[in-house]
Amino acid sequence: MVIVRRRSKPLKLLQFKALERRVSPSHISFPKIKEDLALREVGYRGEVSTDYYMKFLEQDQFYLVKDLRLRSTEGDYFQMDTVVVCDKYIAIIETKNISGRISFNESTNQMFRKVNDIEQVLPNPFSQVRRQRIQLTDWFLKKGWPLLPIVEFVALSNPSTFIDSSSKRLVPSEEIPAKLIQLQRSYQTIALKRSEVPLIAQQLAESHIPEIMTEVLPYQITTKDIRKGVLCPACSRIGMERVLRTGSWFCANCNHYSKDAHIQALEDYFLLIKPTITNRELRDFLQIHSSSLSHYLLNQLTLPRTNSNKYTYYTLSCPLSTSKA
Repeated sequence: MVIVRRRSKPLKLLQFKALERRVSPSHISFPKIKEDLALREVGYRGEVSTDYYMKFLEQDQFYLVKDLRLRSTEGDYFQMDTVVVCDKYIAIIETKNISGRISFNESTNQMFRKVNDIEQVLPNPFSQVRRQRIQLTDWFLKKGWPLLPIVEFVALSNPSTFIDSSSKRLVPSEEIPAKLIQLQRSYQTIALKRSEVPLIAQQLAESHIPEIMTEVLPYQITTKDIRKGVLCPACSRIGMERVLRTGSWFCANCNHYSKDAHIQALEDYFLLIKPTITNRELRDFLQIHSSSLSHYLLNQLTLPRTNSNKYTYYTLSCPLSTSKA
């Protein structure tokens, strides 16, 4: 198994974590923030769990492109948890981290979950991966590749989930490698030359379009609800002060010192406010008064900068560029 593109935490997950840090627990939307953050973390952990089992695929026959976001032929975007490329087919794997007893009715295309004798209808994950298959097929044709067999799997990553379904495409995450190997052996026709497999996987990875952070905050939250200041990495209290003689941030609540606590604050600014920041805006958000200190902090980071008539704008990211030192 060769990993061509690795998985990263989704921007929406990072944004909700920043909201949890920066929105007051007394805010009316805070419980909803916690609830949605928990759901997104469960989903991400499920994808990482599937990644673990994929390590057992044969080293040089399967190429993995994770967390792939492409532009469709219609101009919109579609995102796939994992794409597997081998010489006989392409596989799309959608991971779901769902607990309880899961059943799928193939005649009605409905998925059900039963927990504590309560049954509920879930969104059909196969409808999602079928759309992805159609979009990926069109993408391949537009790029000039031959028409390739594309198969879809829904991987259930929760080990306590009981699967009550005859579908061969709805399987526990740990069974995915065996299913992929079995499928490769069952195909008689070779769709790609062995030398083309890494090429097509690399083209997929290079065509990935990162998700853009929108400036619209969820719920009824505005920038006025975002608490300013440097957050203590030890006790999570906002309001660390800069100690000039040590070049560190100090938390009066727990007496913790940190050299780089401002980096988390700048990442939060990127996730919740906007992707660029000026010297004045940095002073305001970090709650410091010294222009020379803010200039020093910005200068220590490898940030792209744009000069206008009045201000210099520094472009942030998440994770933030590392220090020059």
